[in-house]
Amino acid sequence: MTITVDGIRQQFPKAWLTAVANLATYGGGLQICPDARYDDGLLHVCVVHECTVMQLLRVFPTVLSGSHVRSRFVTMISGREVTVESPIPLLAYGDGEPAGVTPVQAGIQTRQLLFFTTSG
Repeated sequence: MTITVDGIRQQFPKAWLTAVANLATYGGGLQICPDARYDDGLLHVCVVHECTVMQLLRVFPTVLSGSHVRSRFVTMISGREVTVESPIPLLAYGDGEPAGVTPVQAGIQTRQLLFFTTSG
């Protein structure tokens, strides 16, 4: 998976999950991006990567408290423009609803709503 934030590309060859948020929680209280604020002008990206299934299962419960951000298997990135790409099309969801497939783009624009677009 390739994540580009404000023009800076980062490769995550073994990514399990990428979440882009402008709020700290989703899914009934999972603190996926605990530092995210709706009014900070940034999108926050959580990438879970480079772990085995067992390591992933150990990290998952820590999302309830937001402490997963200290895991070596989690990378947090912030910025105004985010693109998520993968070598194969992966399903993308927006607010729990199917929103297409990768690549996806999200951006913050002052005094406007979050924009979420897909190519497919």
